[in-house]
Amino acid sequence: MARGVNPKLILTGHENEMSHTVDHREDYTQTYNHLFGSPYPFIVMSWGEGYSVP
Repeated sequence: MARGVNPKLILTGHENEMSHTVDHREDYTQTYNHLFGSPYPFIVMSWGEGYSVP
């Protein structure tokens, strides 16, 4: 999917939404492993974290 939009940065967070049941959440390692090796820079976000764009 990322290749279709060619992002400058991938920010995650949806995987761990508190409204998801536990069996539909991914832990940090699972999410990181999905993105590892991506040609795009990424940040694995957790609930409550923020990122400021300059």
